[in-house]
Amino acid sequence: MAEAAESALRFCQGRTRADVDTDDMLRFALTRAVEIVGEAANKVSIETRTQIPGIA
Repeated sequence: MAEAAESALRFCQGRTRADVDTDDMLRFALTRAVEIVGEAANKVSIETRTQIPGIA
């Protein structure tokens, strides 16, 4: 999860919203990274969520 989030941040460095709108590869990479974060977040156990209240 952390690696995918860090990758998304790296992909965005020095880029603008217009870049995301016009660069299909950038948009795909960002979308996939966010999907990975979401899929991993969905697998965080209830026990872990209870132990770490900062996790929604």
